[in-house]
Amino acid sequence: MKRGFTLLELMVVIAVVAILAALLVINLQGISADAKNSVAKSDLRNIKTALIMYEAHFNLLPPQEDWEECLQNDDPRIIDRIPPDPWSPSGDKYRYKLNSDSPAGKTYVVLSVGANGVEEVKVYYDRVTDKGDDIIVTNARSLE
Repeated sequence: MKRGFTLLELMVVIAVVAILAALLVINLQGISADAKNSVAKSDLRNIKTALIMYEAHFNLLPPQEDWEECLQNDDPRIIDRIPPDPWSPSGDKYRYKLNSDSPAGKTYVVLSVGANGVEEVKVYYDRVTDKGDDIIVTNARSLE
């Protein structure tokens, strides 16, 4: 008499393994998006801190055109590098928008384009509007 598994036993084991694999794939699908969101939020908090330090030292915000060079190359150096936006389809860095028309100071926003890869932020005097899924940090009084 030979001992071994029957065909039915093998099919049950394969079915159980397939169900477990399917559940694992379903649970892991959102992890990549969550990781990108966490990285973007952490990077943006660091950049906002660098902007606060820059403004405290120079009594103004860096200009929109060369904000990265101002934070990285001015003396004293505020930040070592501006990291790339994890949501940018082309690997671009985070975006910085400045409303220099505000009379009582300047309103800025630093943003990640979010999952849809499109920037949908507008900066006004003391307010910022975002109609998309962008991840932002700002010094605006209101966010709409």
